[in-house]
Amino acid sequence: MSKTGIPDMDFADEHLDGIDDPLLMLLKGHLIVERLLHDILAESVTNTRNDENLGFFRTMSRVRALYPIIGNTSPSDSDRFWASIEALNQLRNRMAHRLDHGDIGSLLNQLLILDDPSVTSLSDKAFLPPLSRTIGFLLAGLATIRAAVPQRDGA
Repeated sequence: MSKTGIPDMDFADEHLDGIDDPLLMLLKGHLIVERLLHDILAESVTNTRNDENLGFFRTMSRVRALYPIIGNTSPSDSDRFWASIEALNQLRNRMAHRLDHGDIGSLLNQLLILDDPSVTSLSDKAFLPPLSRTIGFLLAGLATIRAAVPQRDGA
């Protein structure tokens, strides 16, 4: 992947480029989304001493409360964005904490629009392109939020 000039996106490219395993893409994408959420929260509020220990969902909820609308998108598109981030977290939790992750089809549909709706398994390589695009979409949305964070004096 080429350098974008957007530090968050270039960071993601460094860690996601060349991945050909959907599960690894999911796990690394989740980690990068979580890092960006923590960075946005830290840059947005002055008292963050306890925020480092927040889990993904609480961090995402706080960032969403601060920035419910993403850039110039409609409220419904912004809701879809946040729902996709929640689905990413739920899917990652299923993969990381359960040996039998059950039916993940509904989570996949919440996370992304599949080219082939019959893809219902992370072991299916056909899942990689839409997952990669979705993670890129989520990272671009978070980069948009981060760019809109007001700079503090002395920052």
